[in-house]
Amino acid sequence: MNITGPVNRTINACKKEPLFLLGASVLALFLSSVTFLILFPVMWAGLGSVFIKIDRGEKPDIKDIFIYIDKTLFLAVLGIIILAGWAAGLIVLIIPMFIIMAMWVYAVFYLAYDDMTITGALSASASAALKNDFLAHIGVIIVLNLLNVIGGQLAGIGVLITFPLTCGFLVFMYDEIKNNR
Repeated sequence: MNITGPVNRTINACKKEPLFLLGASVLALFLSSVTFLILFPVMWAGLGSVFIKIDRGEKPDIKDIFIYIDKTLFLAVLGIIILAGWAAGLIVLIIPMFIIMAMWVYAVFYLAYDDMTITGALSASASAALKNDFLAHIGVIIVLNLLNVIGGQLAGIGVLITFPLTCGFLVFMYDEIKNNR
């Protein structure tokens, strides 16, 4: 796939009509948001047609954004289907990720502290997590990941706090589970 052509065409269109594209984009985003994304596919298609018009050397008009308004129902249904697909994709990818993270949360400690093999450590960690309120483990993993993401957003310095706190918390959970305290 060659992306050079589309990239260049986009840049050229933006150079030819920067203010118009900015205004059209603001209008499209505004109308999409006030209609709770119902008009988003209509605005998206319309904005795409504006880019095509500019690429052809034609002068765009604000009415071009609304060129597909007669297909609002079909575009809205399509938008809902796409959104549902994205949501399902996120669930399929994220939920298993958190389950696996929760199962293997102690694997490093088992391998390092108990001289287990990789498969032994993974197995021991999964067994420990599953036997000790697995849903709570998933919740803890989600919260710790969110804290680390937030820490990473604080000019990158927050990770210096959240990373060691996460490690300390998990090693103490490992200790609790291992010693049945």
